[in-house]
Amino acid sequence: MLKRVLILTVLMSLAPSLSFAQGDTRERGEKACGNDAKRLCRKVLQDGDGVVLNCLQSSADKLSKACRKFLEEQGQL
Repeated sequence: MLKRVLILTVLMSLAPSLSFAQGDTRERGEKACGNDAKRLCRKVLQDGDGVVLNCLQSSADKLSKACRKFLEEQGQL
C-alpha cells in the first residue's frame, strides 16, 4: 500500500496544477506509469517524488509507450 501511495504522489507531482484536472491526471498517470515505476524504480520508491521521477526520466528508453506518452504530455520527458 505504501508503494502505491508513493507512486501516486509522484504521479500527482507531474500533474498540472489545475484542480479540476487532477483526478483525471492522477488516474491516467497511475494507469500509464504505475507498473513502470514498480518495475524500473523499485529500489527508490520510498526515496521521495523527485527521486522516482528522476529514475523514470533516466530510464526513458525502457518506459512503456503509455508512460512515455504521459510524461511527455506533462512536460517531464
